Amino acid sequence: MDQKYNLTQEGLEKLKKKYEELKIRQAENIIAIQEARGQGDLSENADYDAAKDAQRDIAAELKDIENKINNAVIITSTEHNNLGKFITVRFLDENEEETYHLVGTIEADPLVNKISDLSPLGKAIINAKQGSTVRVKTEDGEQFDVLIVKISKK
Repeated sequence: MDQKYNLTQEGLEKLKKKYEELKIRQAENIIAIQEARGQGDLSENADYDAAKDAQRDIAAELKDIENKINNAVIITSTEHNNLGKFITVRFLDENEEETYHLVGTIEADPLVNKISDLSPLGKAIINAKQGSTVRVKTEDGEQFDVLIVKISKK
């Protein structure tokens, strides 16, 4: 059974765009291979080797993205599930607030506050209600509490 990938509609569109860009790179790479072949002896042709390596890498990435697109499950948040929503939490130990976009694992990017539903914080807040306090358990066994300040769709 293929793995399913939780994605926002925006995340799916980004994957499709990346796929199209890779298809263009793949076509350009084929030309590079043909040009390198024209240089003669392939056994000592660094350009040819580099182009073949790039071809392999592009093909693998295309296959991976195609699999994710074909097995994408568009996130639809519900009353009972915060997936795809923006959640503002207050870290009670530090009394600091931060807003996170709760997304699937392949869209997660902590640098822009997109956190995975499978991360410790994501697991703790996925079913939380606004105004509730939840305990976050990290992989190394630490625990801390966060207050769910606000939940919104944007």
